[in-house]
Order: sequence, then C-alpha cells, then structure tokens
Amino acid sequence: MAIGKLRGKKKWFTVLAPEIFKSKELVDITAYEPKELVGRPVELNYSQLTERPKDQYKKLILKIVDTKGEKAVTVPWKFFVVESFVQRLARKYGERVYQGTTFKSKDGRPVKIKFFILAVKKLNHSTRGDLLRAAHKTITTFIADVNAYDMFLPENSEKLADVLRDSMKKIYPVDKVLVWKISVA
Repeated sequence: MAIGKLRGKKKWFTVLAPEIFKSKELVDITAYEPKELVGRPVELNYSQLTERPKDQYKKLILKIVDTKGEKAVTVPWKFFVVESFVQRLARKYGERVYQGTTFKSKDGRPVKIKFFILAVKKLNHSTRGDLLRAAHKTITTFIADVNAYDMFLPENSEKLADVLRDSMKKIYPVDKVLVWKISVA
C-alpha cells in the first residue's frame, strides 16, 4: 500500500513573509500535517518581498517556525546574491577580496556576513589587511545597533555596503563593496 494512502491526503498551506516584511502571503506548499512544516526552508526571489525589479538577483531563504491553521509563519534565515551576478560584477575588477565573519547583533544572535571588496587596481598585502581590519571594525559597530532579522531588510544590507565603502576610503578608494551573504544561526 502506498504511503500516501496511510497518511491521508496532503493539504495546502500558505507561507507568510516574516513580520519585517509585513507578513504578506507568498507561496503555497503542501504537507500532510502542519507540524511537518516546522523547520522547512522556503527559497524565494527577494523582489517578491520588496517589489523592486533591481532585487531580481538576490535570494532569500525563510525558515518556517510555526503554523497557525492553514498559514505557515516564517523568519528570515539566509540571504545571498546569485552567483552569476557576483561573477559578472567581479569580472571587470583586478582585485577581489572576500571575507566572511560572524558578528553578534543587538539582540545577541550570531549573524554571519560575507562581503566582497572590489578594486580596479591590485592591492598590496598590507593594504588588503588594513581594509579587512577596518571592515571588521565597521561591521561590528553596525551590527551592534541592529537586530539580527532586521539585517535582511534591503535598506540595512545596502546601508552596510555603503558604510563599509566609506570606512575604507580612508585607507584605499575601493570601487565597490558587495554584501554577498547574510545568515542567522
């Protein structure tokens, strides 16, 4: 006998966006019981939440934490920029410095942030080190004032990239800083 016959019929559940995105309805997914949904990831295009076409190359992975009837409640889990966009963007730069570190947010949650520093000209070893130290200090200060889930808002990730670039101007005028990935543990 098929497993589906033993467990019954699958039901449709509507996935809600996190509260920071005003809990709007996103997609429908199936499960036999609501408790099966808890812990399940849901990947979607970032522009579905922001309704901005320029966010097409960004992805957000939500994690289902609870169900309320036929609705699945989510929290942000991971954010990333699509690999093909990063490769296309980095192609014209001679120097690509990549760094990823975990920081503590205002609410005490660990937030892992990975970013790219892009410059047209090659950097020497000491300049690269100075840039990474400045970036670490800037991110630590920035994250200390923001709750973990608020880092997934577009204005915060874009503001972090701008703040990083401004802090690095004192050391070397980098051309672009891209916040590539954000995740909450």
